[in-house]
Amino acid sequence: MTAAPRALAIRRYRKTRIKRAHFARRLTIFVITIVSLVTAVLLGLDYLFRPNVLVVDRLVIKGSFEYFDPVTLQPKIEAELGRNFFTIDLEKIKRIVDSETWVERSVVRREWPNTLMVELIESVPVMRWKSGGWLTLDGRIVELPNFENAASITVHGPQRQSLQIMQRTHEWSRELEKLGLRLESLNVSDWRSWGLVVLEDDPENGFRIEVALGTMDLEHRFDRFLLAFRKGLLVVENGVVYVDVRYPDGLAIAGVQSFDRQPPG
Repeated sequence: MTAAPRALAIRRYRKTRIKRAHFARRLTIFVITIVSLVTAVLLGLDYLFRPNVLVVDRLVIKGSFEYFDPVTLQPKIEAELGRNFFTIDLEKIKRIVDSETWVERSVVRREWPNTLMVELIESVPVMRWKSGGWLTLDGRIVELPNFENAASITVHGPQRQSLQIMQRTHEWSRELEKLGLRLESLNVSDWRSWGLVVLEDDPENGFRIEVALGTMDLEHRFDRFLLAFRKGLLVVENGVVYVDVRYPDGLAIAGVQSFDRQPPG
């Protein structure tokens, strides 16, 4: 090999070594940078998740309350405060909140940097459940020991029908009010027979009507009772009248009779 080609080969070899050295240096710097960043992130996360860092120590309870006093709930939630912002157990706190009788729904969330926010919708008792407790607006039966409402309608029946019972009670109560009547109670028996107790609120001539609706065609039978009342067909004796509308096309009226027995349908 002559001198010129040999010198050219040497220069190429040196350039290749220089390029490799530059690449190795850049790769080393890149790896060191990545390792440093990962280490910094891990150290930062370790710091952020420490129990004594970013402590949640402020509680805010929001909602519009008519019956529920949120002060009674506050000590139970505050027992869970003092924990790290990222590790505080929101599901556990929500279970504590939802276990309160007066709470219908709740939302529990964090607010940066140290606040626990609890938003509540309270249960609204609308009717008294005869065997104990109250029927709420969403159809639940709850115990409300310190709540009283003398004007409430008393209802009873299978618990799985509580929402249907509440809806029918609202509908029928509105229709009765148009005639100057008040629905005092609604009962669904063990054999699914529906019955009503209706009052006339005249202080001098007030009377009580007990209505047996049976198990089927309830809306039609209720309308038949309303029609009979409008036409003046209900003659009250001794302040009480019993009306049985469990017939296909008519009704029976009596001054002294009870429809507590199992009906034909």
